[in-house]
This record gives sequence, C-alpha cells and structure tokens, in this order.
Amino acid sequence: MLFIAELGETKIFTDDASCSYAYYFAHIKPAPPAKEEKKKGYVCKICGYVYEGDTLPEDFVCPLCKHPASDFEPL
Repeated sequence: MLFIAELGETKIFTDDASCSYAYYFAHIKPAPPAKEEKKKGYVCKICGYVYEGDTLPEDFVCPLCKHPASDFEPL
C-alpha cells in the first residue's frame, strides 16, 4: 500500500511546552524496563521445562516429558 500526501501549509496552534516532543519524552513516555538479571537454572531441550536452581540433581526427571537430567542444559 502506498499513501501519498500533499503538504500545504503548516500552522503552530500553541506554544505550550506540554505539546512538544521534549515534554513527551521527559514526562509521559514510560521508561524502558530494567534489564532482568540472568536466571540460574536448567532448561529441558525436549519440551522447554525450566528447572530453577543452582544444580540439577543427576536423578532428576522432567515432570512434563519424563526425560532424564541428561536432556537438560544450563540457561
């Protein structure tokens, strides 16, 4: 789709500071979310189940797909 616009005359309706981009970026626009710290844990390569913990027990079995701990990799 292509839109073509013809610009004729521009008018300034107000000189109010609250109508400027600077005011918008300083007061209205939400701040970007803080970066989350990297989670510790392991993820199942088969189904994507995430085990949150520092170490994965060797006899751990995935509760979703029933695969052993050898099918998990660190996050």
